[in-house]
Amino acid sequence: MVKVEFHTAEGEVVATMAVAASGLEKIEDPQSVVDFTVNVIGVHTGKAVAFDDDSEEWARSLPRAYRNPYLFAVVVDDDNPVSPVDQKPMEIEERHLVGA
Repeated sequence: MVKVEFHTAEGEVVATMAVAASGLEKIEDPQSVVDFTVNVIGVHTGKAVAFDDDSEEWARSLPRAYRNPYLFAVVVDDDNPVSPVDQKPMEIEERHLVGA
């Protein structure tokens, strides 16, 4: 189950939804801001995903699609969250310019 909220720039929650593997469980969207026809880039797969193909992955990936100054999506609960990426600091070898 993935729960998503849609916020305005002012912080107002204008829509909420809960999506399970079987599809949409619950939605409150009086302003019709959620567009189920939009394909998004899946956070687990890195490939385009449609709501009808994988509803949970689609919902989980909405923050990538809804991120503008007027409206953005936030995943507030997720049964299968994206694992944080372990990044090691980059080591940069010291280089000298020729002729310097």
